[in-house]
Amino acid sequence: MFVQVGSLKSRVDNPQFEFLSYAPPQITNVIGLSQGFPTDGYPAAAGKVVVTGSNFAYDGTIIFGSASNDGTPHQISCGPSSPGYVCNQTTISCYIPAGEGTNLAVRVVVAGQVSSSYIQQSLSYFPPSISSFSVDGNAFGAADTIGGQTLTISGNNFGRPYSSVNASTSAGQPPTVQLGPLKLSCLTFQSSHHSISCTIPQGDGVRQK
Repeated sequence: MFVQVGSLKSRVDNPQFEFLSYAPPQITNVIGLSQGFPTDGYPAAAGKVVVTGSNFAYDGTIIFGSASNDGTPHQISCGPSSPGYVCNQTTISCYIPAGEGTNLAVRVVVAGQVSSSYIQQSLSYFPPSISSFSVDGNAFGAADTIGGQTLTISGNNFGRPYSSVNASTSAGQPPTVQLGPLKLSCLTFQSSHHSISCTIPQGDGVRQK
């Protein structure tokens, strides 16, 4: 910092007093996370998270899970561009964002400074559920032992959208699909909250769960 008088700017005699820092954000309470939520979020007033504390400025961001605001698409957060977002120095609120996982810690980040996590409440999403599936579009179809066919699973809470073509920019990460007692991996190449498409591996047997 400096002081200017007329056209003259101050000099700093002691480097310790060259910069002024603001205090990091602090959380005192979190409201609205006492229940689980669908992975596509909860864009309604009944699904709002409210964080109170101090030093939130007017553009603080709530982050869930990761201890840092890494800026990647995988970060679960709500900030100035999020639906229902309101922020002042002591309160941030927004609709529950889309995401996945359980017991995700709550933190606030302001200008790169991250608060300590609030341990009394955390964010949890519902587990996935399967309603139906098809093999190459045929419901209850049998897979060839050589593999390579597409298994499409329908249901709920499969996480945020993912595409192997745009993996680095996908908000979600590929859900894990395993088949049978050997837990053969069906490689996911596309998914959304309600659908998963994966490539069936080589295998054999009947009623592979």
